[in-house]
Amino acid sequence: MRKLNYFALVHALLMLFVVLVTLYPFYYMLVISLSGQAFVLRGDVFLWPKGFNLGMYEYVVKDGRIFTGYKNTLIFVTLGTAISLLLTSMGAYALSKKTMVLSKTFMILIVITIFFQGGMIPTFLVVKQLGLVNTICVHGTARSRRHVEFNHYADLFREYSQGTGGIGQA
Repeated sequence: MRKLNYFALVHALLMLFVVLVTLYPFYYMLVISLSGQAFVLRGDVFLWPKGFNLGMYEYVVKDGRIFTGYKNTLIFVTLGTAISLLLTSMGAYALSKKTMVLSKTFMILIVITIFFQGGMIPTFLVVKQLGLVNTICVHGTARSRRHVEFNHYADLFREYSQGTGGIGQA
């Protein structure tokens, strides 16, 4: 039988508290969404739904915009991941070759853009001037953090390709 470790007990209780405090708002919103409107407005709902009601879910499903949102999310995630992986791999592979002309210059430019980003407002102004506001193209091409992700993954991929770094390498 294991000896009682007070540190482990306090740690477990603290983590349980953090989990409960983190998850309770989500649970509360679920309970509110399943409760009747009168009970919610009176503030009678706390832990369990009162006056069970699926009206809000029916309203959301009938509206149809939720399905457009899910469709767009799936498109952006799949295409964004595929395009990002393809471009990052191609760029990193090229940078990993010692014979590539200006490879050190490109790496310096990539590292500089990792540390000094353009910012949200200049990015928006460029997107607006290009006429990409509220278009599907803006999600894959004009994110302010997209170039940082590319630069980071390109550098990692280049290191793996050269065998000069990475986890588990000496």
